[in-house]
Amino acid sequence: MGSPRDEFSMSWIDHILEALALLALLGGAALIVLAWIALPDAVPMHFDMSGNPDRFGSKAELWLLLAVFVLTYLSMAVPARLLIFARRSRTQQWVTVFWPQLRLTRSLLLWFNMWTMLL
Repeated sequence: MGSPRDEFSMSWIDHILEALALLALLGGAALIVLAWIALPDAVPMHFDMSGNPDRFGSKAELWLLLAVFVLTYLSMAVPARLLIFARRSRTQQWVTVFWPQLRLTRSLLLWFNMWTMLL
């Protein structure tokens, strides 16, 4: 077993999950930038159950979609990091008591964040 600090650090799997989510987010931004000139003015924004587009929007709406992805990423990545800092401080008794649940919450946030960015 490592030092006590190791217990409070992110595992290598946590780092990989966070890196994959961030790479997917940056890849989406790069895709928009690289394809911007080739995109038509009206792009499909929503599809029906058959896969046919049922709503078209301006290609500028893609930036709004990217902003939603950034907010989604941050809403899961920041709490996952804050849980680590809360545990390191040890100032709150509830953090010590509920650390196993908080660690699970952190892992679930990182997994969900990664899958959300990849989808």
